[in-house]
Amino acid sequence: MSDRNRRASGSVLRLASLLSWVAALVVFLASVCFFITFLKFQIFFSDIYIIVPIILATAVAVILFFASFIGCCIKNDSPCLQGMFVYLLVIAFYLEAAAIVLTHLHSAKVDTELTAFEGVLNKYNETNQNIDTRAVDDIQEELQCCGIQNVKDWEKTPWFIQTREDRVPHSCCNSTYHNCTGSLTDSKLLYDKGCQVVLKEKVSFNFSFILWSLVATALLQIVELISIAILMNERVLPEYRILLDRDTYA
Repeated sequence: MSDRNRRASGSVLRLASLLSWVAALVVFLASVCFFITFLKFQIFFSDIYIIVPIILATAVAVILFFASFIGCCIKNDSPCLQGMFVYLLVIAFYLEAAAIVLTHLHSAKVDTELTAFEGVLNKYNETNQNIDTRAVDDIQEELQCCGIQNVKDWEKTPWFIQTREDRVPHSCCNSTYHNCTGSLTDSKLLYDKGCQVVLKEKVSFNFSFILWSLVATALLQIVELISIAILMNERVLPEYRILLDRDTYA
């Protein structure tokens, strides 16, 4: 291989490593956002296994931070860095494959992951600020939603039946209307979307974003592996170089 091709492979490797570092940063930040959402609204998720692919994605991002840094520094005469780079890429690739599969599987069943909504809503008690009450008020205020599918879900809850006031919690009020009291007669002043619907959209978007970010990162890793393979293939071991030099001068 000519020096020009070798330099081209090195340039492609450094560029791919730089892009891979950026992609890893995107995956890491998206995973952090998902973790924050999960911790805020954990009570509405049916189990904790939904974060397993996100943990794997975070591990991939951390490994690729180091691998991409090494990839930007690699030279043709640095076999140790080349070997370490390949090992990190292979480990990241396996974790990435698992993360992509699990992310796809969990994104297809987000509805079943959010089945705890009805149970939490039925425990709501405005006069007793328990953990379920605070969780419901927090999610309705932050996600600007009301009920599970819509505001009508409140009419089936024990709290609504007991109060007999024909109103929903004040956290259902649209923040732009300061005169809202939660009365169902003024339904235009209330949030119209259900919280399970909004949270599902948020979680599904996060899953899709992380999934396609991982796919893009995997494609960059393939480019990196091809580039490093070309560079490593061109490296001649010292003991063979002696033989080659001897044959040259013979």
